[in-house]
Amino acid sequence: AAIFISLATNAWGFSIFNENSKIKKKMEEYMRTTYGREFVVPEPRLVGGSWGRPATTYISSDAYPADDQEIKFDISWDTKERTYIDTYLAARWSGEGKKAMEKKLREVYGEGNFFIDKYFSGLNDAKDQKFTWADVMKNRAERNRIDFRYFVFFDGKLDRKKEAQRAYKLLRENLIDYKVRQYNFAVLFIYKDKKEELINIYADKEKNSQVGMDELHKSGILKDWIRVNYSKIQLEYGSKDILDQEVKSAEDLFNTRFQIKEGQ
Repeated sequence: AAIFISLATNAWGFSIFNENSKIKKKMEEYMRTTYGREFVVPEPRLVGGSWGRPATTYISSDAYPADDQEIKFDISWDTKERTYIDTYLAARWSGEGKKAMEKKLREVYGEGNFFIDKYFSGLNDAKDQKFTWADVMKNRAERNRIDFRYFVFFDGKLDRKKEAQRAYKLLRENLIDYKVRQYNFAVLFIYKDKKEELINIYADKEKNSQVGMDELHKSGILKDWIRVNYSKIQLEYGSKDILDQEVKSAEDLFNTRFQIKEGQ
């Protein structure tokens, strides 16, 4: 009986491995056909399934072009719908956008005085695969969603008016003027002597997921932060929420988007 169970278990495990290998090859073929280049696709895993329903979707995480390991993305295969979904272009354009923003922030804040925590461009249409990030911003911004969050490190007293002017310049030139359909823009002002402490927190995925703005403020790392969650979609549905509205000026940003009351 023990031998039978062992053989059955081994056969079941081999069957799963064999199926995963087949799906992996199909994913590689799909990516090659769609984008005309080679990709490295890690072994996929079967996910989903609940309440007695079988799992139907295979996902491979951290796939990347064979000639560029910096671009990491996910690819999935739905065995029921028989469709592939990948996030390659979103990952590629987000990486290009982040590099462009690093250059612009360096011009505004100076070397070593900022850190980009996130830059994400959500557009992911294979028909536009020949586009660069600059092309996407020029031709597809009204369909795009962007998340842009960065830290500014400062000494002494925080000059909110000055920081509102600098943040608004970046917001206007890189999001508002392009008429991006939806964006989340945040600037966190961090005491310079807490820079390493903050970076260590964000480098630790477990700590990062548990630490919010209140915790950063109470711990003496964060002084204040600017938050803008513009959504043309919400405005079309009649939203009156201040965070959904478009910021009109540096003064508007100063008066309405700092999240912590001065003196706290």
